[in-house]
Amino acid sequence: MKLPLILFTHFFILFLCASCHPTQLRQDNSQAEALILFEKGKQYEFDKDVRNALISYWAALDLLDTRQDTIQKAEVYIQLGDLLFKYGLYEKAVEHHRESYTLMKDLDQKEQLVQITQRLSIDYTLLNQPDTASYFLDLTNQLAIQMALPEVPSLLALSSDQIRDKIQSDSISSVYDREQLLNLETKYKREKEQYLREKARNRQLIVLLAFIITTGIFLLLLFIFYRKKKQAEQLRAQQFAWFNTLVNTNKEQIKEYQRELFGSNTQINELRHQLAQANISLEETNRLKEELRFYILQQEKIQTEERTLRLRDELLLSAESTQAVLIINRMKQKPTYNPIKSPKEWQILIDFINVLYDNYSQIVLNLEGLTDRDREICFLIKLGFSTGQLAIFYGISPGSVTKAKFRIRKKLDGGNINKTSDTCSA
Repeated sequence: MKLPLILFTHFFILFLCASCHPTQLRQDNSQAEALILFEKGKQYEFDKDVRNALISYWAALDLLDTRQDTIQKAEVYIQLGDLLFKYGLYEKAVEHHRESYTLMKDLDQKEQLVQITQRLSIDYTLLNQPDTASYFLDLTNQLAIQMALPEVPSLLALSSDQIRDKIQSDSISSVYDREQLLNLETKYKREKEQYLREKARNRQLIVLLAFIITTGIFLLLLFIFYRKKKQAEQLRAQQFAWFNTLVNTNKEQIKEYQRELFGSNTQINELRHQLAQANISLEETNRLKEELRFYILQQEKIQTEERTLRLRDELLLSAESTQAVLIINRMKQKPTYNPIKSPKEWQILIDFINVLYDNYSQIVLNLEGLTDRDREICFLIKLGFSTGQLAIFYGISPGSVTKAKFRIRKKLDGGNINKTSDTCSA
């Protein structure tokens, strides 16, 4: 279970990294886009296209992060307030000028504060709030003195009635125009809320889709891992079944030799009895002695083969043979380049081959004209490895392995080695 969990975690982290943009980069892009919209808004305002000008200013404010106080945001508020002021929407103008005043005050921009406090004093004068207008007028004069400005803007020297008359005479809108602009703002806010709701819903759908895809990939990886594990278990079971078959075959041969040995003992006893009891001629006696000697030799040969089979059975059941089977299973299950990592593992496999095929390694080592690679190929072929597996072990193509086999047989034929013509055959 570790492999699919690791892959799933890695994929999920990559998905999070890909779906999350760096905050700083997002802010920089928003500020650049807001600046473009701000300049467009001023151009629209210059062209007297108030509708598109307002939309550009509102869009610029939406792009700027509300948690970040910048001079650029304050300038947008000033420009938007001035535009609304021109069209007689003094309440809205005050609202945006106050936002700009708060930002400039927090950013300690005193020169800009002089301008914005002047605007606020005029705004509150037109809203018939003389006390507030006087407060911002006094604040403007104080800031002008601190900044050592040569003179206070001329409008501040006028009375409230003169300011009202001057501004209203310069108004470029009617009551109908103001209502249209208010309706435009209401419609823009409504569409903005709807857009934000749709954006949030789309984001939820994207997250849900990403979760479904991630879960599907995880389940697919889990299925592949489970299938490979089952295949490995089946292959391992086949290898051990093959090993058990060898052991059982060896035991059957031992039983067969025991039966033959028992029959030979019976015949030897009968011959000895005939030799002791019968009164026969010297020729018959010699014949019986020769026959007795033959059966005694046969008995010794059978005993020797029995001891050999018993030893072979013990070797097949030994820890070294079990380790050799595990190495062969590993090489057949996951063929890799240079799978035998040490001379010790080679020796374990050679010993196992000698147990299976009666000192087969000595026969191969005694053959002349073979290289170390040729002998290794003979050993691996005898263990049942295919041409494709040998190609992976030595990092060559299957065609090169076939050529190597042909070259080995050619060397054997060239040396007139008849006894070992099948030495490198599986």
